Amino acid sequence: MGENPQGKSNAGINKTFSEGQVTQERQGNAVFLALNGVEVVEGNFVAQARVPSEDSIDVAIRRRDTEDSPVVRIRFEVERSKGTKFRVRADVYLIDENGITEVEAFDKPDVEELLRYIRLLLHTNKQGLPSNGRIANLIDEAITQAKGEAKRRSREYMAKIGEELYNQALKEPGLKEDTLKYVIDTVHLLHAGDDAAIIVVFLIVLTSRLPEQYRLNVLIIAPSGKGKTDLLKLISSIIPRKWKYGEMMIGASPRAFIYEALERKGFIVDLRGKIMLINEPGWLAPNAEVENPGFRIVKQFFYDLSDSRLIPYPATVKDEQGRLKSVKLKVLGRPVLISTAEDKDLPSIPTNMLSRFFPVWLDTSLRSLALSGMKIREKLSNSALFREFDRRARLVRAFLAREYPRIDDVVITEDAGKVIIDCPNPDNPMLCRGYVGESLNAETRAVFNRAASYLFALSAAYAYLRRKWREEDGRRVLVVTKQDVDEVWELVGDVIKALVRGKESKTEALMKKIREIFMEHGPNTILTPGDIHKELASTGEVLEHAYVRKLLSMMVEVGLLEWCRRGKYALKCPEADVTKYLNEEDEGKGNEGE
Repeated sequence: MGENPQGKSNAGINKTFSEGQVTQERQGNAVFLALNGVEVVEGNFVAQARVPSEDSIDVAIRRRDTEDSPVVRIRFEVERSKGTKFRVRADVYLIDENGITEVEAFDKPDVEELLRYIRLLLHTNKQGLPSNGRIANLIDEAITQAKGEAKRRSREYMAKIGEELYNQALKEPGLKEDTLKYVIDTVHLLHAGDDAAIIVVFLIVLTSRLPEQYRLNVLIIAPSGKGKTDLLKLISSIIPRKWKYGEMMIGASPRAFIYEALERKGFIVDLRGKIMLINEPGWLAPNAEVENPGFRIVKQFFYDLSDSRLIPYPATVKDEQGRLKSVKLKVLGRPVLISTAEDKDLPSIPTNMLSRFFPVWLDTSLRSLALSGMKIREKLSNSALFREFDRRARLVRAFLAREYPRIDDVVITEDAGKVIIDCPNPDNPMLCRGYVGESLNAETRAVFNRAASYLFALSAAYAYLRRKWREEDGRRVLVVTKQDVDEVWELVGDVIKALVRGKESKTEALMKKIREIFMEHGPNTILTPGDIHKELASTGEVLEHAYVRKLLSMMVEVGLLEWCRRGKYALKCPEADVTKYLNEEDEGKGNEGE
């Protein structure tokens, strides 16, 4: 051929065929028939589309002004890709006196890129074959038709696979009989312990199918390396794809959410009943001095979003040329957020943001770490565990997708409501009864209402798990009974009780434990952050060094400790070591690791 369009050798990929092999006359799929035989003329060039098979469309382009002109043929082929996906592949052929030669192949055909090859092979330029001309439009239409067919086949194939998986799920021992236990056992294939966290997160996943007032957000909290991300990935693997707003996002920024939204038709993001999984999002602990537009949108996830109305939001973004432009993003629906955070970052998360999550701590005891280490050894020594997890996760997804439709209404029976909270005489709160009501006291005011809401929502999710809904006038109505509340309390009551007692996180409990350590050593004993870290570890609390230092600083700020010289602390510093914490805070930060 002489010159290669990309300046590289075609050795090894050039293929020569007979004319009949490439242009076999077979009736194509109906979706392509509109293009079969279409011919367009543009200046000195003519292009014709043909449908040689049910899998392909050919577009042949040649010059009209020379009889011995070569022909450039582009074949758009619909073929299986990875998993259940079909894709469109384009092959460019040159047909001349030497036969048929494959010039180049494209996994993602683009009109302009294909025109570049056609111009080069037929010796013309953009004036001869313009990007907005009739031949360019024919190529674009062929790509559109092929992509449409690929999507149709993907949907058809996914439906077929989904039906097969669902039938397998119905036969899978234990999945239908006790879905929650099956999920826990599945996660345990690759994750050690943390049963309470798994139960809470899975029930919160199910709240995504309930009316918006029952949907919860959950924050998985643990030190770095404890397994937060792994657990989030495992939970993500068992959630049906249609329930999720995309795949799990790693450290997603608010602005990334905006740009993704801009790719959607009309700038409308539909989050109704969707689950968003975000690993350690940066917007949880924002810079209070610089609140970017994306962060304000994220705030709407907690405050404003509703299934019943679109929330318009103006934002400023850059176009492809880097120029600023204003757009109006419209968000519909209240999602369920599942996120993670390191324990050391909790003090910097605004209270009004943290309070919108159900906080769940992973077990950080030495025993738990030992079990995690053994699980790592087990799964890295036995790759069959990964295959078995993938198999079971596929079955769970298929089962949930088919067996768990959206719920329109939730009915809490009177007995169920009373067993959560019953205050016959609100003027005397000590007479309140119920799982949450009995814990009412002055110290629980900040979290009492949230704890009650959590128990109502989780009880509804548990009733939903047991498929306790009925059809009424075309609506699905879920009924929550006292038995559902009793059973969910048995599963996660300890987690909720910690909240009811005013422990939104482990921060207060850890500060209390640290103060007890100082009291055991005596009022004037000076201890370093390293000393505290070791003593906490001896009790089973394995924390980040940075988190321990933050806790000590917080205790000084609220008057529980005094900061002595060289980054050391005491209940009461010796006279010679007393310093002004607030005036010398910066100096102390430089030495507090001693």
